[in-house]
Amino acid sequence: MDARRPARLRPRAASPANEPLISLPARAGQLIGREAETREVGGLLRRTDVRLVTLTGPPGIGKTRVALEVAAALADTLDRVAFVDLWTVTDPAEVVPTIAQTLGVKRTRHRLLLDTLITALRGRRWLLLLDNFEQVAPAAAQVAVLLERCPDLKILTTSRARLRLSWEHEVPVPPLALPDLQRVADPVAIAASPAAALFLQRARAVSPDFQLTADNTQSVAQICHRLDGLPLAIELAAARVKLLSPQSMLQRLRHRLSLLTGGGRDLPVRHQTVRAAVAWSYALLEPWVQTVFRRLAVFVGGCTLEAAEGVCADSEGGEGVFDALAALVDNSLLRQEPQPGGEIWLWMLETIHDYALEQLTATPEMEAILRRHALYYLAVAEKAEPALAGPEQSEWLEWLEREHDNLRSALRWARQSGETAAGLRLAGALAQFWERHGYMREGRAWLDALLAEDGEASAAVRAKALNVNGNLARVEGDYGVAVARYRESLALRQASGDLRGIAVALNNLGVAAKDQGDYAAARAHLEESLSLKRDLGDRRSIAVTLNNLGLTANGQRDHAAARTYLEESLEHFRELGDKWGIALALNNLGSTAVLEGDYEQAAALHRSSLALRRGLKDKWGVAEGLEGLAKVSAARGDPRRAAELFGAAEALRDQFGFPLPPDEHADYDRVVGSVRATLGEAGFETAWAAGSALSPEQALDEALVPDAPAGPPAPAAHPALEVRLLGHFRFVVAGQEIPDAHWGRPQAIAILQYLLVHRHRYVSADELVEVFWPEAGRVEATALYTALSRIRKGLERLPGSTAVRLTRARVGYRLQLPAGTLVDVEAFSEGIRLFRGRAIEDSEKAVGPLREVLSLYGGDLLADAVYGDWAAEEREALRLQYVEATHLLGRLHESAGRWDEAIRLYTETLQREPSFEAAHRGLMRCYALTGRRDLALKQYQTCRRMLLDEIDAAPSEETEDLHRAIRQGEPVPAASGV
Repeated sequence: MDARRPARLRPRAASPANEPLISLPARAGQLIGREAETREVGGLLRRTDVRLVTLTGPPGIGKTRVALEVAAALADTLDRVAFVDLWTVTDPAEVVPTIAQTLGVKRTRHRLLLDTLITALRGRRWLLLLDNFEQVAPAAAQVAVLLERCPDLKILTTSRARLRLSWEHEVPVPPLALPDLQRVADPVAIAASPAAALFLQRARAVSPDFQLTADNTQSVAQICHRLDGLPLAIELAAARVKLLSPQSMLQRLRHRLSLLTGGGRDLPVRHQTVRAAVAWSYALLEPWVQTVFRRLAVFVGGCTLEAAEGVCADSEGGEGVFDALAALVDNSLLRQEPQPGGEIWLWMLETIHDYALEQLTATPEMEAILRRHALYYLAVAEKAEPALAGPEQSEWLEWLEREHDNLRSALRWARQSGETAAGLRLAGALAQFWERHGYMREGRAWLDALLAEDGEASAAVRAKALNVNGNLARVEGDYGVAVARYRESLALRQASGDLRGIAVALNNLGVAAKDQGDYAAARAHLEESLSLKRDLGDRRSIAVTLNNLGLTANGQRDHAAARTYLEESLEHFRELGDKWGIALALNNLGSTAVLEGDYEQAAALHRSSLALRRGLKDKWGVAEGLEGLAKVSAARGDPRRAAELFGAAEALRDQFGFPLPPDEHADYDRVVGSVRATLGEAGFETAWAAGSALSPEQALDEALVPDAPAGPPAPAAHPALEVRLLGHFRFVVAGQEIPDAHWGRPQAIAILQYLLVHRHRYVSADELVEVFWPEAGRVEATALYTALSRIRKGLERLPGSTAVRLTRARVGYRLQLPAGTLVDVEAFSEGIRLFRGRAIEDSEKAVGPLREVLSLYGGDLLADAVYGDWAAEEREALRLQYVEATHLLGRLHESAGRWDEAIRLYTETLQREPSFEAAHRGLMRCYALTGRRDLALKQYQTCRRMLLDEIDAAPSEETEDLHRAIRQGEPVPAASGV
């Protein structure tokens, strides 16, 4: 934190009568990551209507350091600046004397010290920096008097709680911005984050050779996260690098408060350890507020206001807890964040939470508070479970995700305390959430452990737990365990006569049979289940079984029956407002449409399903939908998109542990095999890898963009977006060309061009630095991120609603262009691909399409690019494609007897590639066939000379035979097949 050195005077070159006096402690090191706060506070204090600003924040956040930076920056605009340290003052009555002593104001007889101080302050532009005001809060009244009677006085205070004066402008000081854990492979990017930069600064202060390396970057980033970006904690941790590597330090952070000690001896005692800093604030709390503070430690990751009142209160109404929470927020020991729906989320920084837990553990009420916490979450989870089948399921799923750490804590308590029945009830209530959000492995582990206990759970509770455990095992592909669990659950249900439970168990046995390809057994179980459910009138359960009968019918290739089952299932789900069920039925209707060959309807159904599943964060459902759309893309002639979507779906399945059911393997393997054969091994692997690298959100963005039309991309009459890379670079939106100045500097344009050329894959930051700054270093990486920022801003400012996005994944950056975009180099290459290596049966029909393809070639790839060396190889490949295609068009005209047009095209071919021997022969033939034998013979000599000069070779046998025939007046041999 801030070194406290003797106050020093900094005289200015001014007239002696008006010499400014600045009394501030020296500041140790550069202030990192506080530009926004210093700018905001400085801006406030420069305003004539602002007299009092209070910096608030938790212990160790760096309030004093920010205040000193602001005061120093404002010094030139003021007559006097003084720092008043109140940390040793505990009596509010001593605040005025401390200010007076700091300013050198002496007491006088027969006059109040406050009046004397006011006299000293009046008539000059003063800034008083009052540090650590929280412990003398009642003295705020005296601050108000000073402000009222000294019109030119401004006061900047630091405090863990605001002063509550009408003059006051509060500026909370937040934790330092944290490094992006998705970029831990990039030391330069991690070092650019304020929290990591502070760690580096303080580590180098004790170990000058300390560097971020491939081995320690991830650990440093995680240390910053574990310490919540709290500057004091980061500084104390960094000071340990002489003894501990970052990797070892990260392991020891399980005991944060013991590790984070050893601050400078010139610092206040409370800034020498994190524990002392928090204890200082804790000691200032009222005893009843301390009690609530301790009890809040039972929450993991935070809680809602309702949960805090429910667990921390000693009475049913929760009297006093709300006021205690407000006091903790005011004192910066508790933070709050608004949530969707107006709910407030309360949480502590981890270092503060650790201290609170220490205090709770030291009391005899620890076990009672843990029990309250677990029973509270059990009650809410059992309330959430039925709501997951209704119209409020999105909100409840969000609640379960947000509270997952607290729910885990409750399960842990149930196991450790022998409360097996409570644990099984809670796990049973959470099973649907676990399945939808991809926590199958974790859910099974909890259920396996609890089911193995000899607790006193009822048969109904145990049967339900067995059933949901079977569901999680089945989704993970563990069918032996799943069926065993279902049968055990069914036996318990049958013994108790629980018809609803029997129907559920039969349904699940049917699904397990279907997944394994035993459609007859599946249908028998499902029909028996459906009959029971119809008798019970449980519409939601009926809809589930109808859906499963639809899947079974598809497996038996009875698509008409499948559609009937699925449409009835969808109707029930819609009437119930069950978005998960609606998405399920839509997805399976989409799969049915694929099997029936109706790809337009299939795409629409799958997209509708995915849109719902995105809102529900249904990982398993998203993977299914991506595979459905991949099959649509494959069927509609877009194999690259199909491979990407298949890759994205498999990455999700691998990440969350839900393999493809066995009965779907044959169809899946057939489609994937076809896509692989069409793209070729290299193209398939590239597209698959690009899809695998997408996050779930990015995969959904990709999937929800409509498919491109089948066949080669053709120039649209007025495409919404045109990207011209052949010749002069042009970016055209709705007919309006975007000027180069729109993108900023030339390097930003060059990187944009690179990303456009490689838009079907992710490009890493390392690759971009290597291409554009071969001598990589921190400056170059910073320049890259600046250029990428300019590109992003340029894309955001494009006219209209053009949806061009620069996306980032773990592996790098990628440009996503909207459907229907014309990228000339892609349209050209795809058009060439359709003609290359294929026999052309109807020359006349081929002329027009080939001419259109050639018209796309506006010149060599990025011919005028400033930073275009990287494109040299691809530029040459495209140029040769154009040369070959021009020659081919000449051949088509020659075969149709249009000699003059053929001669023009052969001549153009040779202008671009003088050693293209086939074009020389074409000219020789055309000249001979049109009676210009002399030109034909002359062309042979030109060909001979060019081949010798360019590639040191003689003409081919075919050329020599043609030359001999022309020279001897024999019939000219026809060109070989087109």
